[in-house]
Amino acid sequence: MKKTIIMALLATFAIGANAQEKVDNKPVFTTVKEIPITSIKDQNRSGTCWAYSTLSYFEAEILKATGKTYDLCESFVANKTYMDRATQVIRLHGDCQFSQGGSAYDVLYVLKHYGICPEDAMPFPGSLYGDSLNNFNEFFSLMSPYVDAIAKNKATKISNQWKPGLQGILNAYLGECPANFTFEGKSYTPETFVNSLGINLDDYVSITSFSHHPFYTQFVMEPANGGHDAHHRQRHRQGLHSGLGWRRVGRRLHTQGIGICHRLQEGTEPNWQRHGSLAQAHPHGENQLARLFRLQGA
Repeated sequence: MKKTIIMALLATFAIGANAQEKVDNKPVFTTVKEIPITSIKDQNRSGTCWAYSTLSYFEAEILKATGKTYDLCESFVANKTYMDRATQVIRLHGDCQFSQGGSAYDVLYVLKHYGICPEDAMPFPGSLYGDSLNNFNEFFSLMSPYVDAIAKNKATKISNQWKPGLQGILNAYLGECPANFTFEGKSYTPETFVNSLGINLDDYVSITSFSHHPFYTQFVMEPANGGHDAHHRQRHRQGLHSGLGWRRVGRRLHTQGIGICHRLQEGTEPNWQRHGSLAQAHPHGENQLARLFRLQGA
């Protein structure tokens, strides 16, 4: 009996010593340089990487320019983009893609044409259908056939009643985009709010690379994903891109997901051949190659 007790005590001491060893061996990190960032977001089961990453890029640009931290609303961008995309798909009788994915320029387009609101001005992602985060499985299984049915309708004339119907679906899953809201004690519309953020949206351009348009010009990219944006055509010195990857050229290149920031030297014109570009395949379609660049001094 005594031997059993002694052995049990020895085992207890050994476990305690091992636990103490693990605690003592924990690495200690010292902050050398801390770069301010905005909050980390989770897109969960939604194909909105384009909205999350590009809005985080603009949040970083605002933080850098003003020192203020914002949490901008991805649901607002998705709501506006999907309605515009459906309109384009129906105009083209379904001859372009209607999907969850998008490009960085979709976000810039929404900011310029519709404004933006903070995250808490709309319902929290997923909360309207009892989830804790976005889940677009049911959402798009309902919305895609709706758009397809209108786009491929054989009627000689389509009424505009499909729009409030689709807007109802968007609002049911994403929330209704506010016409007015209060932020930090002040009343805003989405348009006045985006104008208060401290950045000039005209400083940002979308750049892509194809061989079927003249170099160094603007063109409207074929609507593989229902897009309607104009891009700068850029020749890459090493030819067209292939696969996932990017080249760092020019004075400074900053990347956050899809959002790309390229600063030109002060006082220079946007000579893309001289200052460089970036090529990266888009996960939602082979033609979605547009990226955002910021021109400083342009």
